[in-house]
Amino acid sequence: MKNNRESGLEQIIAPGKIPSRFPVLDYEMERKYEKQASETSPDYSEKYSTIPEVIKATVARFGERPALVYKNNGENSFITYSRLDNSASAFALALMDKLSVKKGDHIAMVMDNSPDWMIANLGIQYAGAADVPRAADTPNEILETIIPHSDSRIALVQDLSTLQKLPNAGRNLDYIVVMDHNFKGAAGNILSFSELMEYGMQHLPEKKDEVLDRIKGIKGDDLASIIYSSGTTGTPKGAMLTQGNYMNNIEQIPKGFNVNENDRLLSVLPVWHAYERQVEYVMLGLGASIFYGSIKTLMYDLNRAEHTILAVIPDILNVLYKATMKKISTESNPLERMLAPLLIAGAKKYDRARRILNKEEPEYREESAPVENMRLMIAAVHKALYAPLHSLAQKEIYSKIQEKIGGKRLRIVTSGAGPLPSNIDEFFSAGRPTIPQISEGYGMTETIVVDFARDHKHNKIFTVGKALSGIEFRIVDEDNKDVRAGEIGLLKIRGPNVMKGYYKEPELTSRMIDSERFLSTGDLVRRTIDDYVRIIGRNDDTIVLTNGEKVNPALIENELIANQLIDSAVVIGDRKPYLAAHVYLNSAEAEKFAKQHSIKYFSLEELETNKKLVGYVREIVFRTTGNSKKFAKHDVVKRVVLHAQQIPEEFLSQTRKLKRKMFNT
Repeated sequence: MKNNRESGLEQIIAPGKIPSRFPVLDYEMERKYEKQASETSPDYSEKYSTIPEVIKATVARFGERPALVYKNNGENSFITYSRLDNSASAFALALMDKLSVKKGDHIAMVMDNSPDWMIANLGIQYAGAADVPRAADTPNEILETIIPHSDSRIALVQDLSTLQKLPNAGRNLDYIVVMDHNFKGAAGNILSFSELMEYGMQHLPEKKDEVLDRIKGIKGDDLASIIYSSGTTGTPKGAMLTQGNYMNNIEQIPKGFNVNENDRLLSVLPVWHAYERQVEYVMLGLGASIFYGSIKTLMYDLNRAEHTILAVIPDILNVLYKATMKKISTESNPLERMLAPLLIAGAKKYDRARRILNKEEPEYREESAPVENMRLMIAAVHKALYAPLHSLAQKEIYSKIQEKIGGKRLRIVTSGAGPLPSNIDEFFSAGRPTIPQISEGYGMTETIVVDFARDHKHNKIFTVGKALSGIEFRIVDEDNKDVRAGEIGLLKIRGPNVMKGYYKEPELTSRMIDSERFLSTGDLVRRTIDDYVRIIGRNDDTIVLTNGEKVNPALIENELIANQLIDSAVVIGDRKPYLAAHVYLNSAEAEKFAKQHSIKYFSLEELETNKKLVGYVREIVFRTTGNSKKFAKHDVVKRVVLHAQQIPEEFLSQTRKLKRKMFNT
């Protein structure tokens, strides 16, 4: 007997004929699709102005290729591009006919990653409406702000538990659609997604032209979505993003990364977040496939997805890095335990020499010819000297990491939504060619969403690469004057990806976007002599000490979390004479320390005040921040507060960004 989920999804994906069961992903079949794709590769010279146009063009080229892949009863099942298109068209028709959706209407999506999310989202786009996305676990008070403020007429909710969050937020909604396929039967303005899909599928054959006409009427400057900030600095504000805003990345990213229709993305980040969503649109624009996984099942998904692309945030890479270092430190063989750090150190030195010789090291000033020649000569010697250690590290260490993150198929790992700590960047770079070098990018919701990227042609470590084609930028001082290469300044961006503005917030928009259409990102950066950009931190996060010295806390925090014992750190001290830090312990490492030093305790909280552990952590912090090669004298952290538990959830936004002001109160 089929489960309810299966029978419900069959109703959604079947255009005219319902298969007896979900198709299981057959890799011989996929090879056939790859051959078909290579013979009909996309024409990037063709210009599209809207998301629906791109999807329709992909369907015409690759209709029978897998678009969305997901776990179903222990097997990988898939939805083809033709079925995705039919499903989205059916939902668009139901929105237009049953819910009277007009072009320009706003529809909230309170849902998490799944094929249903993409089907519903494309249906909204086909109908010419704008989506207002948010996670299913969004707190009530945020929904009560976002949904009324966005003037959403309709809300799609994941299930009944999500529905219960809407008594106040949904007061002015015309309709609420429950996405759970187990939910049947309408009650008042509460409707079933399955039943809407049944209607759409039933009437699509004779009304398909109505959907196509709606799509033809959508223009590049029409609103595609309103994405609200995660609320780290106060009331969430909605960035108005047009069809044209999305199109810049959809066109440009494949060129730099050599992404093609044979690639597969492992999706683990929340799709309502701008970074993940844009990456998924890029994949669908190419005819590639998306495997829906999750953070909770990441290790399982890494071994199951058969992915070639992994899009992550720095926290995930930090977890992988620390897991590797922990395994090394607990290796049963004493010789391997001693050799592993030496191999990694040698691999890093080899990799740095290689980067210098290949001009892949960021340079912030021109060196004289004699100095540069000496630098290149030393690098050549180091490369030869450390080559054996690098080779052995690939075999003994990085090959095992390769197995964990996707095997030999994996060729692109992107990192975004936050700065990548330099120690993690350096560690993964030393793993080339066994594992891909991390391609760090930079963007923000308001510039949807990739402005700079380290791609195959422009991959200098410690930077976020160069600006994408069509994007202009300035780096300015406090007087809005351009700074020179190497100097720190505020980043401003102009281009086709910059939002229309904040919804119903004209004054806030005018403060964010100047008269020349340059958007102030709020990020402090440095530019290399060849226009690569390095992110320093948030301008708003800058700590000003009582002596007037300015400190960027993110740089210090990233150095501190390189230590295995420290899970996370928050540096504070604004308007104080010195810096302090909240240090959150890695519980496993703290317990290990206690055992090694014969410390007796009944709970982890007792370790917060243990003199040995507190003293040891303070020494780590003082030694790290006192490193004169990396930090100035005023960067030294002089007070440390230990915490055995993780950072409280209320101190983090939904995208896991710190609400720093809460630490300073």
